[in-house]
Parts: sequence; structure tokens; C-alpha cells
Amino acid sequence: MIDVYLAGRFVLEDGMWRLVSPWMDNPWFLYEVIRRYKTMLPDKEFHVVLWGSCTWPWEGAFGGFEHVRRNAWVAYLAGADAVGWFTWDPEGDEMGNRLLMYTTRLNRELVKLPVVRPQPQVLAISGEYLTYPELGLFSDMGLFSEYDVVDQRFFAKTDMDLSKYELIVVAQWKYYDETVQKLNDYVVDGGNVAFLYGTGWSQYNVYGNETRETRFLVEGDAVQSGIGGHVGINITRPNALDLELDYDAMDFGGLMLRIEDASEDYHPIGGFYQVEEDGEIREIDGHPLVLYHDASNPGSGWVLYWGLGKASRTPGFSWENREDVVDTNFLYREVCRAFALNFLNMSGSVSSRETENVLVTQSKLSDETVLAGLSNFNFEDRSITYSLDLGHFGLPDGEYWVHSLDENATMGLFESTASILDVPVHLPGNNATKLLLISRERPEPPCSVEIFPGRPSAEDIPSASFTYFPSDPSMLDSVRFSDSSTDSDGEIVSWDWEFGDGATDEGRYPSHQYGWKGEYPVRLTVVDDDGGIDTVERNVTVRNLPPEADFSYYPPQNITAGQEVYFTDVSMDPDGSIIAWSWDFGDDATSTEQNPAHFFMNPASYAVTLSVEDDEGLEGSYSTTIVVEPILMQVAAQLSALTVTEGDAVTITVEVKDDVDTPIEGATVLAAFGDEVLALSDQGDGLYGGTINTSIVGEGTYEIVVTSEKMAYALTQASVFLNVEVETPSIPYGFLVAVTMVAFVILFLIKRKT
Repeated sequence: MIDVYLAGRFVLEDGMWRLVSPWMDNPWFLYEVIRRYKTMLPDKEFHVVLWGSCTWPWEGAFGGFEHVRRNAWVAYLAGADAVGWFTWDPEGDEMGNRLLMYTTRLNRELVKLPVVRPQPQVLAISGEYLTYPELGLFSDMGLFSEYDVVDQRFFAKTDMDLSKYELIVVAQWKYYDETVQKLNDYVVDGGNVAFLYGTGWSQYNVYGNETRETRFLVEGDAVQSGIGGHVGINITRPNALDLELDYDAMDFGGLMLRIEDASEDYHPIGGFYQVEEDGEIREIDGHPLVLYHDASNPGSGWVLYWGLGKASRTPGFSWENREDVVDTNFLYREVCRAFALNFLNMSGSVSSRETENVLVTQSKLSDETVLAGLSNFNFEDRSITYSLDLGHFGLPDGEYWVHSLDENATMGLFESTASILDVPVHLPGNNATKLLLISRERPEPPCSVEIFPGRPSAEDIPSASFTYFPSDPSMLDSVRFSDSSTDSDGEIVSWDWEFGDGATDEGRYPSHQYGWKGEYPVRLTVVDDDGGIDTVERNVTVRNLPPEADFSYYPPQNITAGQEVYFTDVSMDPDGSIIAWSWDFGDDATSTEQNPAHFFMNPASYAVTLSVEDDEGLEGSYSTTIVVEPILMQVAAQLSALTVTEGDAVTITVEVKDDVDTPIEGATVLAAFGDEVLALSDQGDGLYGGTINTSIVGEGTYEIVVTSEKMAYALTQASVFLNVEVETPSIPYGFLVAVTMVAFVILFLIKRKT
């Protein structure tokens, strides 16, 4: 749901305070605001709340009842889902109360009717890059009887269904490239476009005044240039637009096309003449008014190029001069009408001179029924012919009954011609609204509608009042409302609550739970036993709830030092959006990204904290502990010999790798042999070496323990065994011979004796 509050301001004019408000002074402005929102957000329910000063009691100064009534019907016919007013009762004034009661009576009539879903044939592109914002281009032009409107940025950046429009009217001096491409595609597919003020000055785009990359189709074989000064317009010869226009612009500003090569795609309209200061008149060598159509694509649409930017019949153009604006609007109106009505044969959305300043909206209620609403914004009675384009609503030719809801009478049976159903309608000149049911079958509506409901009297007024608790609720609270209304001459018999979010209640002490934060205008309407009605409205603010911080990370376990960890924010805000993130990884590192990645370089336990902030400044945080394990190492030791003689030197080589066989350099590798600890040198590529001195030990088998250590890696050991032997002394050869001879002599003597 969207609530839009339309306000104004007071100014002192001629000793009297006057409310200055575009939507009060110009009903087309109110219509355009509503159509803008409904076009851009068609699936959203739209509530328009008109500022209470429209019910200011000085009826003579501001129109009083008539302003309220007119704007209510304009808002309804524009497609608003609900219409409301602020409570405004200065010093308890009787007239203020009566006017507020009048809005209730109007709403009673409005709720009898289905919500209007207009289907205009025209889309107007407005916005921040209007040619001249002072012009109030579309709401003041008087060109349309109904239209949809969007700003250019929305048009450029959002997908829209353009096939439902027969004509797009644009008036910009800078364009998005996306706008150009969409309009080109629309024309290629058979849509029609009217350019007011040409295709923009110097083909600027909206980014830093750089030249846009995409060109309009109408720019293909033409060069655009400026035109200004005293210009005469003479369009009296027969032309495709069937336009007659003889106009002397003492102050003219705009653009024109110079068509370089003769092309059957371009169709210049009329004659334009420059009047020099010395009175010399020369024909302008360009064309401010051109029809364009791609002759090679017969199914494509038509483009109207109208280079007018401003024009005045008097010298010294000024946007503050109302006549100058009227002159400019007149030229826009005459040319666009000729294009839409005479050339394109459109019968809806674009006004004729007969229907100028008449709002005409149509809404299809069923397969064979249309509700049409007509509001006369002039002050004189008018009799016009209302034309319904049956084809636009998918209805066949034939006979149709027309029933006036405001008169509660059937107007008769009418037959269409060429898909156009013409109905003569009389419109009173007091901003009257007519509601017509048009159907194949004779309508039998269950009720009539009072366009001018009866005005309440002072005796009808009770005093509505209420309180609520808690005073600062959230969307989790059930708000308890208590009626405290009074009636001085009787008793109150009914209560009608509107909680501002579409919910209602008829109890005296209701409870209500809001589904979203924000400010809700709660309205209580009470009726006393005499039928008197009063309404009070208070704003209930449903406060913002803090966000709930949370996150996940990957990998979820077995994280080793130096490994990149990916964090994913899964925080949520129950009633808004999160706009800021602050991460503390527990190792003095931080981040403000939503989904950061981080390296934990050392094994340890880290407390990781995420703090988030929502769109209204409330915060939430969440912490968890991440355990970072050391990286595993593989250590393998090898000796130059496994068995040596005591005192011999032995070379030891150690290979150090990680758990995926990548060599590790820069480690501290120690070899313990006996009581000696040897620091091995780093030989590169994961190899470490040194020399072991065996002279410090005796004979035996010894375990050499190798220890490898490096930051972020697990301390790792390996063992290798070394056998050390003691050398045996050698016996001289001569000594052995002598011993042998002595042994033989002894044996000889023993044998001889025996």
C-alpha cells in the first residue's frame, strides 16, 4: 500500500490568507500525481490523503464543499484505491466539522463503486529532464482527456508493457540511451511517438552532458539545430495532419531538422519563416515540424517531430508571464491534436476543442461492461459527445445500453460505428461528474450514486475521540484502541475504525496488530442516535524493530592457518533493510563488506563478530568462535650411511612438505643426536641438511630425532637410527708367523715324548 499526502502552503494576498496548492487550483495536477504512481507501481494499492486545509471553514475563500467534492471524484476517476483527508478543525469550528462530515458522505458514495482501473491510450514521459519545468507541461497543457505518466528515469530503467499505448508523448532535452532504444523499438513494433522540443538539445544524454550513443530513428538522415527569435508559422496548405495554423511568434525558441538527403521517410509540415530585425523575411532552411515513418517497414509507427520549446506573441518571453505559457501550450496542443485525432484517428485520451478540460476515464468492469467517468473542469455547462473506443477494450461493434449512475436513469440504447460508440452527454458547469455504465445488457445497478451528497448541519455533530496503548508500539504488539467520544445531546451508537493499513473494525474497544513499521493515520468515525457523524484521525507510529545479525562461513570446519574463509551475511531486518555491515575477525582485522573473505594466518580460536545497521539506524550483532588448526607437515630424514665407525662424520638430509606434498621452506629443523642438537640449514625446495659428529658417542645404535617447526604449521617429528661401531686393532704379520712356528715346535715335542 502507498499513502501519498498532498499539501500546500498559505500565502497572504490582498489582506487575505489563501491556500496555494497545485492540486487544489488545478485538478489535472491531482490526476497526474495519481496516474504517475499507478503507472509506475500498478500492483500497489494506492491511497491518496488530501491535506485537511481543503476543508478549511471559509467556504467563500477556498470553495469549501465544492473543492472537497471535486477532488474526491478526481482522485476516484484517476484510479486511487482510497481517498482520505487529514483532520483539520481550527478551534472546533462548526464549518470545519461539517466539511469533514461531508467527506464521509462522499466516501459513502465512493464505496458503492468499484475501483476504477483506467486504460489510457497515451503515455506521457515527464521527469527531471523536462524541456522547461516551469511549463507544468502535461497537467497544464489541456491536451489530454486521460493519460498515464512516468518520469524518464523510470521509463529507461524499468520494463514496461508499452503495447497497450497507441501514443507516447515526450518532452525532454536530455535522454537516457535506454529511453532512445525503447522508443525506437516501440515505433518499429507499430507504436506512435510525439516529440515536443525535438529530440533534445545537442543529443545530450543524462550523464554529464555527454553525447548519447543511441540515436532516435527520426535522427537517422537528419541533422538537428536550433532556431530562435521572431518566427512566423504558416500552415495553411493541405498537409498530412490536416492542420491549419497561422501564428506569429515574436519570441520563438526551439529545434528543427535539416534533412540532408531527400527521403520518403520524412514529411515536413508547413512553412516557417525568420523575421529579421530589419523586417526581411526569409524561409528557414530547416523543418521544426516533421512527420517520420520508415517506408521500408510499413507496419512501423509514426513519429511526430515538433521542435517547439517556447513561443510568445509578444517579445521578451517569460515563464512568469501566464500569457506566454498559454501561447506555448496552445501550439503544443494544436499540433498534437492534429497528429492524434486527425492523422492517427485516435478517439480516446486526447481531447478535442469540444472536450478540452474534461476528464474522461474508462474502466472495464466485465467482458461486456465499461464504467465511464466524466468530470467537467470548466465553470459553464457543456454538451459534448462522449466517444468510447470499443476496440481498445476488446468489445465488439453493436448496440449498447448506457445508464447514468448519477441520475439513476437509463439514457437509452446506442449503436456503435466502426468500433466507436458515441453518446451525447450534458455536463453541468459546476465541476460536475457523470458516471456512465455501458453494457451489452441493460444495466440494473443496485444503487444510484450522489455526485452532490447533502451537506450536514451543525446539529449532526458528535465529538469523536480515542486513545491507544501502548503509545510506542512495534509490529509485534497488539495495539488496544479505546473510544472516548462524547455526544452532548444523546449517545453514540456506532463506531467505524480505519486503522490506516486497510483494516477496519466496528467495535468500541478494538485491538489491532500492524504488519509493518511506519506511520498509520487511524480514523474513528462515530454516529450518534440522531444520525450525527464526526471523525477524528490520529497517527499511530509503529516503531522500527532492530535487525537480527547472523552469518555463516565456509568451510564450516577443519579450517587451517593461512586458508581463506568465506563469510556470508544471513542477517535480516523484520521491518526494513540492512544498510551497513561491520566485521571483526578477532585478529585485529575488520571489514565493512556484506560478504567478505578473510585469511586467518595463525592457528588459534577467534571470536568473529558481525554488527549490522538497518535503514533507520538500529543495530544488531552476532558472534561465534572459529577454531583455526595448524597446517600438517610431513618430515622424512635420510642419513648418508646407516652404520659408521665411531668418529666418522654422517650427513643427514631432511625433506619437509605440507599435507599436499608442497615443499616447505623457512622452517626450523633440528636433529637431536645424543646430547647434541644440530640446527639443519635450509637448502631450498623443502630440503634441510647438516653433518653429525659420531665422536661424541660410543659404540651402539642411536635414534636421531628430527623436529620441524614453522609458524602456522603443526610441530612435527621424525626419527632415523644410526649404528656406531668401535674399530678392532690389527696384528703384525711377522708376529703371527712366529707364534705359528712356536706352536708347531710345542706340538712336535709333545708327540716325541709320548
